[in-house]
Amino acid sequence: MAAPTTNFTNVAVASLKTGGGTSITKIVKGTVAIDPASIAGYTISDLTFTLTGAVVGDALLLNPPSGINVGLEVLEYYVSAADQITIRFRNATADAIDQASGNWTYCLIRS
Repeated sequence: MAAPTTNFTNVAVASLKTGGGTSITKIVKGTVAIDPASIAGYTISDLTFTLTGAVVGDALLLNPPSGINVGLEVLEYYVSAADQITIRFRNATADAIDQASGNWTYCLIRS
């Protein structure tokens, strides 16, 4: 006898909780265009970008596009205000780095 299948397409769930911990009430995944300003050599720079729908307290997962400049490091990122994220970059080279605009993949998790 075959196991029953369940179609979870478009299932509305108020919150999700497995095991212990805090319930998750929203998960949003997408892409956002980010164009960092030029960062001088051997410096750390906090840059702010718009991410519509982000709320302070959301957990943020952020992946840069392929082709990020050698020597440019993403140290941390977080939701810093409503609809706004801050990314802390470090330029580990002696020369300024002006990273090209690209689409970064994100996931916001709200609990």
